Amino acid sequence: MSNCALSVVLRHTEDRLEARLIRTNGASVDPLVLGRPVEEAARLLGRVFSLCRCAQSAALRLAVDNEAADVAGLAAEIRLDHLAQLFVHLPPFVGLASRPLPVHCTADALFGAGGHCPAPEELQDWLAGEQGTAPLLRRIADAFAPGEADPGLPLLRAGEAPRPGRALNVAACRVAGHLMMRAVAGRYGHGPLWQAMGLLVELAELDQPGHLKPQRPQAGVALVPAARGTYELRARTSGDLLTHLSRLTPTDDLTVPGGALERALAALPGSKVHLAPLVIACLNPCEHVVVREETDA
Repeated sequence: MSNCALSVVLRHTEDRLEARLIRTNGASVDPLVLGRPVEEAARLLGRVFSLCRCAQSAALRLAVDNEAADVAGLAAEIRLDHLAQLFVHLPPFVGLASRPLPVHCTADALFGAGGHCPAPEELQDWLAGEQGTAPLLRRIADAFAPGEADPGLPLLRAGEAPRPGRALNVAACRVAGHLMMRAVAGRYGHGPLWQAMGLLVELAELDQPGHLKPQRPQAGVALVPAARGTYELRARTSGDLLTHLSRLTPTDDLTVPGGALERALAALPGSKVHLAPLVIACLNPCEHVVVREETDA
């Protein structure tokens, strides 16, 4: 969703880590869309940010014209991204092979035979087994002690605008009230396991009526559920032409100074610096991140 490059510089302080984010801004999208008709600008946004095409286009149309968002399209986009995380991107970080995406997003592929999300009292038995995505979640659970790599921020609630550095804005927040998510948070915190489990739970909830709720809190402002969290877009027009555009993506939110990514890494013991890439992958910024350690002279 973002148009930048990001480097993370890690420095040991006793047995803790300090993280410094260095951002290189890419080309602004403004020259591509400002001065264009809104519908044309919406199509261009979708092409430029193809990973979240529907979220980008829907947000602009909702902000400017109060056009109802394509919830089915948003769900399909989120489903594909979550599946790619669980089956392709995250497994290599914990020593597992990537797997082909399920042909159909069936509960069996996620949870195993029977296809139901385990009840809180079944969590440990499920993690110990080989059903569905349990091996991936088990290795994430085993990698971190309770509270490690937890950003320690309040969760962004449904309908709230992002608050960079003051609220955690990830997809798992949308299902934070689920019994399984409460159980994971109570035992492990809101760190990598909770974030990964949130993808599973949301995949099971995506088709429930009302789960995804695009919002237009005021004219010119849209809040849209996207694969990585809540996306905010602000726009103004003159006639049919777009004259102002500002976007706050979940990745922008995660990577502000003092934000969730820095805080999560600071909550990782220095002895586990090798897990920094996994922490970043679970937060899932949608840009290439380079991690390097800074050594004392």
